[in-house]
Amino acid sequence: MTPQELKSVAFSEEDVKEIGGFIREGIHSVTIEKVGFEKNANDKPYLNVEVKDENGNEGAAKIWFTGAAIPYSINTIRTIFVHNASNEEDKEKLRQFFKGLEGKSLYELSQFTDKLVGKQAWYSVRKTDETYEDKDGNTKSRYDRSIWGYEPTFKDEKETASKDVALSVEEFEEAPEFDLSDIPF
Repeated sequence: MTPQELKSVAFSEEDVKEIGGFIREGIHSVTIEKVGFEKNANDKPYLNVEVKDENGNEGAAKIWFTGAAIPYSINTIRTIFVHNASNEEDKEKLRQFFKGLEGKSLYELSQFTDKLVGKQAWYSVRKTDETYEDKDGNTKSRYDRSIWGYEPTFKDEKETASKDVALSVEEFEEAPEFDLSDIPF
């Protein structure tokens, strides 16, 4: 590049601010900093969750809303809210509220996911067996980055949650109407 071309690229305040490191392998207590629904290149929806640990290190996880992942994704969001509730009464209100999502859509869920910001959660970073080639042709490992409402446990190199995430049909009977006014987000 010529000196003139180099001079044409000016830096903003945002460009020069110090950025924290990234969260390394392991299980970490984090605070949710930002959430937003997005789609991948194949139009598959996910909730992008950006987190920060107590040292300012940053990470992000995707909560997918496709096929068999949907019950687990809803459960992840539920457990984050329930874990952060201040008392048992509020925890029960949140559980009942999530039961009321039966028959609703991703749109209704999107109306309150912004309330995840500021909540405590757990973030895991684990190396997988998968690899890819970077732009320079180097083989790199892939990492699984997940968000949890409680501290996860891992067995035999496969993730297993310490709580059952299966939702029974009975849990959805007599679901309350969709009303956010009394929910302790």
